[in-house]
Amino acid sequence: MTSQLHQLHHEARITVPSPKHHEYEFLPEGSTDLNQSYQSHQLISSSPNVSAAQESVNTGKTLFRSALLLSLLYPTNRTFPQTIYQPVPARDTTIPPSTVIKMANLGVFAGVTTLVVLVLTYGVPLFLKEYFPWQSLYKQRHGRPTVTTKSYKGRTALITGANGAFGSRAAKIFAERDVETLVLVDVRDCSGVKEEIEKELGEAGKPVPKILVWQADLMTFKGCQELGAKAKDLEHLDHVLMTAGILAFNRRESPEGWETSIQVNFLSGALLSLLFLPLLKSSPSNPSPPVLTFVTTFGIYPSSFTMGVPKKGSYLKKLSNNKEGMEQAHQYGRSKGLLLYWARELAARVSAIQATEKLPRKVTINSADPGSAWTPLTNPNQAKLIPRLIMNFGARDPQICATALVNGVSATEDAHGKIMQDFDTADYPPFMVRKSGRAAQARVWEETREELEAKVPEVKAIFDMLDQ
Repeated sequence: MTSQLHQLHHEARITVPSPKHHEYEFLPEGSTDLNQSYQSHQLISSSPNVSAAQESVNTGKTLFRSALLLSLLYPTNRTFPQTIYQPVPARDTTIPPSTVIKMANLGVFAGVTTLVVLVLTYGVPLFLKEYFPWQSLYKQRHGRPTVTTKSYKGRTALITGANGAFGSRAAKIFAERDVETLVLVDVRDCSGVKEEIEKELGEAGKPVPKILVWQADLMTFKGCQELGAKAKDLEHLDHVLMTAGILAFNRRESPEGWETSIQVNFLSGALLSLLFLPLLKSSPSNPSPPVLTFVTTFGIYPSSFTMGVPKKGSYLKKLSNNKEGMEQAHQYGRSKGLLLYWARELAARVSAIQATEKLPRKVTINSADPGSAWTPLTNPNQAKLIPRLIMNFGARDPQICATALVNGVSATEDAHGKIMQDFDTADYPPFMVRKSGRAAQARVWEETREELEAKVPEVKAIFDMLDQ
């Protein structure tokens, strides 16, 4: 059959139609005669006797060539590549104990590190703001306030604690600026301070004010009442600076039954503010309302965590019935904290009634923070490490502290109800700003009112006046 196909290949002529309607032919091998090709072409194309058998032969020839080509490309003995899928052996996923321990240690380390970062980033600043705002101490240490009021001519100034480091220096500042009447109040005789002022002003050729020396024992309510009675004789009362205070390192009780720091620094101060309130009156030469200034302190901050309000029982008694040791060390700050509560509440109540029938004239109630200084009051802290470090960090000259207090008691009515610090106003401690602080303030007012009305009946009318 193969020989027959080859013979047909040499003898046959295959024609296919072209796109140009020409017919092409396969000439016998070796033939180059174009004329012969043309004649053959004419012969085949014009022959009407081309049979269907010849067309079958042509088709078979084409199929043969295709089969031959495939046999050459893909011989029967060729092996095609095969993909063999073999199961992957399971890996041992068991973690060695040593690796588990390392991972656990790494997790603990990461957790501790995160906690430390959070504490340093958020916890420490919040803690310092609440209990030790060192920026305030630093600012005060480097502050150099000067007296803003140039003259107190024609005015009357009263200073409690006038024998102290701050009170005596404040008295001299008033005297040097032409105050007309200067009232020096202390449990000890202030004659020495009076003599110093008269001597210094005389040598400088300046006028000497009228200086009154009054002794008053603020450890008792009776002593406060006696002082209030004397103050009624004053024609005017422009400035009242309440610097009297004690720093008790050992627990003792006053004749009134209160721990001495609570008695002098808070209860007696609160009583005096009520007794002085109706007497505050500006002199004709004073364009501003009269000012009563309480003295506050940085010591409130580190003591604040000991000032929690009990759910039952007296808040004042809780703070007064303290124990020796650490609690006693915080008594000064706690007593000043109570006084600051009182000052803010008193200022708020005065605001509600001043310029009315109850209180026809305006008055300014504020607090002043003088900063810290080494004085006879604070010198015992030299022997204690932590108090000494804190004092050394913020301590400044007592003269600067006295200047800050004079500026506070010379403030305008814009300072009403605020804390003065050198030239500026300062924020209240965070624990006083919160809702719980407001509740504690109301409780301090009511318990103090109950105590004072029971032992000093004359203040009941003043409390009634302050009721809204």
